[in-house]
Amino acid sequence: MLFDPSDASRIWATDTGHDKVFVVDLSSGDRFPLENSLGSGPDFLRLAAVALLPNASSGQPAAVVLSGADQSLYGMNLIPGSTLGDRAPLSGFDADNPNQIRGEGPQLRNPRDLVVDAANRRLLVADSSAQVVVAVDPESGDRSILSGDAVGGGPAFGSIRAVAVDAANNRVLVAQRGGLVAVDLDSGDRALISRGDGTDETDIGTGQAILDPISATLDTQNNRLLLVQLINEDIGHLMSVDLATGDRAVISDQATGSGNVLVTPKSVSLDPANNRAVIVDSQFLGTNNDTVIAVDLDTGDRSVISGHDRGPDGEFNSGDEQLIGGGSPFNASAVLSDAAFDAEQGVLYVTDSATGSLVAVDRQRRPGAGVRV
Repeated sequence: MLFDPSDASRIWATDTGHDKVFVVDLSSGDRFPLENSLGSGPDFLRLAAVALLPNASSGQPAAVVLSGADQSLYGMNLIPGSTLGDRAPLSGFDADNPNQIRGEGPQLRNPRDLVVDAANRRLLVADSSAQVVVAVDPESGDRSILSGDAVGGGPAFGSIRAVAVDAANNRVLVAQRGGLVAVDLDSGDRALISRGDGTDETDIGTGQAILDPISATLDTQNNRLLLVQLINEDIGHLMSVDLATGDRAVISDQATGSGNVLVTPKSVSLDPANNRAVIVDSQFLGTNNDTVIAVDLDTGDRSVISGHDRGPDGEFNSGDEQLIGGGSPFNASAVLSDAAFDAEQGVLYVTDSATGSLVAVDRQRRPGAGVRV
């Protein structure tokens, strides 16, 4: 899905199953089919993550997507003009030169998350198979290990899942099963800053344990990390980690906040202007329909921004369910996998691993917003 730079209330999304591009207005949720696909370059397969590059200009990629199919990074141009939507390999497999991997260094094995380290002009990738954080030069494509068993001191990683850069403290925060690790951006040294559930003398912080983190984002103003995780096979929730104490608190779950519960959250982004988290859920409301949800950070209340809502009675097939936004819904076979929020434009960029699409969603409640493209 792509945000329409000429109209901040629209996003563009592709549906490879039906060979269409859809525009989604995030204020109203309306969706409109377009006749032609957008941009040239290699097709995306099994997109796992997306990140936005700051200060992009014409001819430069403004977004980076991580392909789970070939463990490679691709750039996409979001700048208005004839090259809008164009795609090019940044690091890893290059379809135009399949016998030569782009960039030197260790190849990614099972990349799970992607974040931009703007101060050092590089990308950071969490690789859950190798249990390392890999630094990638977006210009050369070169890869190097920032932190892992052989690089940096401190406790070993354990099933790493999500990353968020804390630039003010020169570190990247790595959420893993069982805790949160801070990694020095210069040395790669690791330090546990949150662990356990507070019942053991070796635990760090109190509150709900970090069990199966999926995605994380930094809330700088409140010195905390927001993360979504699964707490069993059927339910997910939004929680916070205090970066000073390691204390953990549930913000939204079955018992906290109103609205339909999260089921399979895939990504969380912070919308500071509206004091809310924006979450992509691949099975929100207990269906296979992908949905974008807003969570009030004070109350934990959940509401649909774009996608399906059960309606006032909270039940499907009762006659009052709603599709937020007009036009076609997200493709029924879509598997939304990650999202990146452009706070300045108010646009959420969402990856669909099933169709290989990047979708832009305008999260504002303006006339015509909420449309998916």
